[in-house]
Amino acid sequence: MHHQRPITAALVALLLTTTALAQNPLDELRTTPDRDRLATWIQGRVQTIATGGATAGQAALELRTEFTGPDAFRTLYAQILLEQTRARLTETRGPAAARLLAAAAVVGETATAEIVPILTDALAHPDPGARAAAAAGLRSLRAKLAPGGPPFTSAVAALRRAGRTEASQGALKAIYLALDYSDAGTPPAEPRALAEALADIIEARAARLEAGSPLWDSADPAGLRALLAVRTHLDDAGRKKAALASARLLRHAATHYISGPRPLIDVKDDAAPMLVAARDAAENVIEDADRAVRELLDAPTGPNVANGMKRGRREEVRDEFNRWNELLRTAVGSDAGALP
Repeated sequence: MHHQRPITAALVALLLTTTALAQNPLDELRTTPDRDRLATWIQGRVQTIATGGATAGQAALELRTEFTGPDAFRTLYAQILLEQTRARLTETRGPAAARLLAAAAVVGETATAEIVPILTDALAHPDPGARAAAAAGLRSLRAKLAPGGPPFTSAVAALRRAGRTEASQGALKAIYLALDYSDAGTPPAEPRALAEALADIIEARAARLEAGSPLWDSADPAGLRALLAVRTHLDDAGRKKAALASARLLRHAATHYISGPRPLIDVKDDAAPMLVAARDAAENVIEDADRAVRELLDAPTGPNVANGMKRGRREEVRDEFNRWNELLRTAVGSDAGALP
């Protein structure tokens, strides 16, 4: 029994020491903010992320989770983190750039107007992962941006500009999703701006595909669905533009689906993974673009290319698309080009 007291005392001393070492260095700053000390803490973690250090993931996690406390602390934290992000982002490449943007996006609820310029500038970053992260950051701010005003206007304009030329599948899909306010929780005050941006991007995408850009990816269906959610806000010229652009996407997908040296309609599930992925992507584009043309032309009983695709009938795919062309010439004054 006489050995128990020294052992207990040693355990208490160890626990007290461990607790002191584990004390969060930001706890005191939450009560009494100190810009220099907080800047040192944030800068160390930004540096770790930017240089791709072994603990970069932990550093990013800490930047996100420690953004809690009184308003004064959060405001100062946001200012410093955004300053550090802007200073390091241009020279940061690869996954580090995306991780840095994702970490900085946590302050968006507090500093929406301040973070939007950083995210919109990053849409032109040379690394596609960073561009995707920037768009994802803007998507996370939709509820704050929805009431309208300069941040919303600049965000939509930057997404529209970036989407027209984006070549990365992941970044393009992130741009489409950032323009999709259907599940934002707050209706956008300026839905027409979203509709026009999406129509513009889809038109540019159709032109690039026709010029020989990569056949497809999984991005365009997200853009078509986002467009349909706000289609009623397009004026007549915008509706015609969107319908023709959607038909051009449909034609491109249908062409490679039913013709060429290896028609995608003939690809079976046990084929090479790349071919199966191309087939599935083409089918998704056909289904969503077909629906887009139907709804934009307000033709619920019009042609149905997707049904021919689902039945595996290439002649039906061709004939139904060409019927769309007839309707397009009447409704829009132009067509997307016949399928032979």
